[in-house]
Amino acid sequence: MAQWLFTMRQLSLVGLIESKILVSGVLLLLFAALLPKERQRLFALWHSWRSIVALLAFTILGIVAMQFVYYKAVAVINAATATILQFLSPVFIVVHTMLRERAVPRCADLIAVLVALVGIFLLVTGGQPTYLAISPAAFFWGLATGMAAAAYVLSMQLVETGKVRLNTLLRILSTDQVH
Repeated sequence: MAQWLFTMRQLSLVGLIESKILVSGVLLLLFAALLPKERQRLFALWHSWRSIVALLAFTILGIVAMQFVYYKAVAVINAATATILQFLSPVFIVVHTMLRERAVPRCADLIAVLVALVGIFLLVTGGQPTYLAISPAAFFWGLATGMAAAAYVLSMQLVETGKVRLNTLLRILSTDQVH
């Protein structure tokens, strides 16, 4: 759908993200307002500065960043390739967790990382190590999509736990943690 909107309707990247987030946000707020239990949870969010900062951080660094990077990748390559590259996020999450916890990943995690990397290698090279089947820009935005998806998942943990600190957010989103 996004690819069609970009090519056939000439919709801008920012326009797509703004309209998508605005419509979904309004619908979710209406849904929460209609259910008493959800209404209480919705208003409880605004009673703590910690939860407000965590929610804003998740919104900006998680949702908006993920949407922007993913749709930029779709605009540069195509939806299928962007989606496949987005699934590099478990690799970045495992690497981030390994560095944060200073621990060796579980065997199942290592196998998942290896399978993901082999699949991405085959996608971007066509199985030929000296050949890049997609443009460098497409590869960059695809990797960025995987990182943004990982940041989305990790920043959601901050909202759920209410533990948010600026240095934690910067560490999660820092590319230095991925290398």
